[in-house]
Amino acid sequence: MKLKLFCWILSILFLATGIAHSDFGLSSKPHLTALAADDLFLVEDKSVSHNVKYTTPADLATYIGLVTGTLNTIKEDNVTVDTTVDILDFLGADFDLAESPEGEIQIIIAAALTRDTEAAAAYQPLEATLTDIADGTIAENLVNTAHPWAANEVADDININSADVVTALSVYTGTSSLEETTAADDSGAHIVGVFDELDHSDETNVQGVVDDLDAAIRSGVTFVVAASDSCSTTKVDYLCDGTDDEVQINQAIAALPATGGDIKLLDGTYVVNSQNAIGGSSYSAIRTDKNKVTIFGAGKSTIIKVKDSQWGSGNDSLISYALYSDDDYTIVKDLVIDANKAGQSYGKVVALAFNGSDYCLAKNCIFKNAYGDAGSGLGYGVIIQNADYNRLISCDFLDGDSYCLQIYNGSDYNLVDGCLISGAENCGMHLYKNSTDSTHNIITNCIFKDCGHLGLHLNQVTKNIISNNKMISNGSVQWGGLALEDSSNNTVTGNYLYDNGVGSAYSSIVLAKDSENGSDNNTIVNNFIMDTAGTGYAIEIDGNSTDNYIADNRYKGTGASSVSISAGNIEKRKATDAEMVAQTKTDVYLVPSNLPAMISGMTDTTAVSADYFLFWDATTSKLAKCDGDEVIGGGGNSTAWDDIGAPDANDTINMADYIIQLQLGSSGDFRIGDGGGNYTKFGPFGSMTFHGSAD
Repeated sequence: MKLKLFCWILSILFLATGIAHSDFGLSSKPHLTALAADDLFLVEDKSVSHNVKYTTPADLATYIGLVTGTLNTIKEDNVTVDTTVDILDFLGADFDLAESPEGEIQIIIAAALTRDTEAAAAYQPLEATLTDIADGTIAENLVNTAHPWAANEVADDININSADVVTALSVYTGTSSLEETTAADDSGAHIVGVFDELDHSDETNVQGVVDDLDAAIRSGVTFVVAASDSCSTTKVDYLCDGTDDEVQINQAIAALPATGGDIKLLDGTYVVNSQNAIGGSSYSAIRTDKNKVTIFGAGKSTIIKVKDSQWGSGNDSLISYALYSDDDYTIVKDLVIDANKAGQSYGKVVALAFNGSDYCLAKNCIFKNAYGDAGSGLGYGVIIQNADYNRLISCDFLDGDSYCLQIYNGSDYNLVDGCLISGAENCGMHLYKNSTDSTHNIITNCIFKDCGHLGLHLNQVTKNIISNNKMISNGSVQWGGLALEDSSNNTVTGNYLYDNGVGSAYSSIVLAKDSENGSDNNTIVNNFIMDTAGTGYAIEIDGNSTDNYIADNRYKGTGASSVSISAGNIEKRKATDAEMVAQTKTDVYLVPSNLPAMISGMTDTTAVSADYFLFWDATTSKLAKCDGDEVIGGGGNSTAWDDIGAPDANDTINMADYIIQLQLGSSGDFRIGDGGGNYTKFGPFGSMTFHGSAD
């Protein structure tokens, strides 16, 4: 028979500092009020039992479906527990829960209900039958108003040996004063609801049910690790000694259930190497071994630091990675990883690697001082390799021997947002194909600063977005702010580039080919480029790159006022402070070479009113200004001004090879003619008379 009723009369109390009750699945029970749950989890400094006493009188078996001796079937690691057992140590050797570290999750399976006579005066009745409890239905009047939950205490041992544990359909909840625990009548506990993993367990023996409970409890577990110099080293699960601290951290990771959990690193410095690392030839000091592991610290005061090399000719720890994950949903946040390049002499040291890991997150971290010597490859601050949908949010990547950050080899849909990338000897960030294209990555709202070669290098990749970044003072060794090399169909938009290509001939934005292919079909729009500080271009596109669209970019300052764009690319750019350029067509258009001459050669007249307009004089190829009371002639015969003047005055306008004569009469009529006797007369009341020959 399934032993569910046994579990239903057990009360499960979770005390886990800083862990919400939802982590343990209790929030799914609507009768568990938020107030009750919060109070329950905030109980601290109480005496909490590790033991449960249990006896099996015949009348108790009637209610819970047990027979004397059933507990003898409980096993741990296939070893039968003492056949005369009457105390089950849930944090000792009897159950899987022994693997839970003492102090992190303390579990009481105490569950004796108080007698009616003891509880009636102090506790609210819980009107429920055993059937109700079995169905998972418990009344909502759970909070003990007479004795608030935060004030309840649980003693070291709780007895369940009373023959009348359940004596009526009306049962009660709460705790009595358990200062003396030897008497059977001094027992009591909280019923906080039926735990899903208990009332839905398919197991038919106690061990199976407890295994289900163990897995459910540990799915939300947090283990606390302290450094040797942490401010507090009490109430922790693992205490490091300051030398090979990865041992304790990896033990904590290994102790997490297969469903994952949290590792909390307190303030302090954790010195790590890989002599005790997990992963064989991958050489990593700290390594996750399952999905959904979160490693978090206390901000800048939590530092994971790679151990100094002890040998003059090599790094004794042979570290490749300070922290390595090849599992999904890994989270690293609120800490510093220092690869300690100043203390290394051989090999390479990477601060963090997500290798084949999807949906991982690094947030509010500092990764610095990656090391790589010339013989073993270059050290990267962080690498994402063959990994998708990962996020790097609000992190600093500082002072790497090579790249501060590299995303490569088939890594797609990753996001780098709000990060500082600074001080790389090579490039701040390298987005790279290697053997498989890396696509649809987004680099946004970041600052790339003081990197030797480039702020950001796209190498053989496609369909990525580079937006709203600042690139400042990069490229003192080679190139400048941003380079696309053999990279196509990428978008570069809304970026600010200042002082890149420092003191050299390097340009701010470069589109170029590698040894084989150019960079084609990229979109470079709405970027602001200022002061390249050298003799390079604002934007430079080599002759091997075609079909790139360059539009609405602004250039200003020393060395940034020009571009070098090869044939086959489309440029439409906004004016700088001194020029305006439209796309070249066969029409008349303005270019910097003739715009000043046009303006300086403008014909001016003395205006008699505030209104004027401009004419283009095709003969002089200049603009001419005309007042509202004046008409300008232009073309073949004359360019003289003709004043219409007072009535009756004849005025001639010369239009190319023809003369048009306007004649105003005193009666208000006027004539339009050719000056040779042929004219049309218009009267003031709409009459019109033609004079002369029809020709």
